[in-house]
Amino acid sequence: MKNWDRLKSLVIHGIVELYDSGEEFTRIRYLLYRKHKQYKRIAPIEEGESLIIKLIPKKVIASNI
Repeated sequence: MKNWDRLKSLVIHGIVELYDSGEEFTRIRYLLYRKHKQYKRIAPIEEGESLIIKLIPKKVIASNI
């Protein structure tokens, strides 16, 4: 029998912005590299090859979190 008391869930409703190049892509990449220095070496974020997804939450529903 499974223990459903440990089940957790998170649903986020919002607006998504996608960036694969441009000024905002460069700005976000800089912020990511500044916070996570290993990204530049381990998983480079390249213009035209990588996609940055920016989520602007409008509603968050959380359960058991």
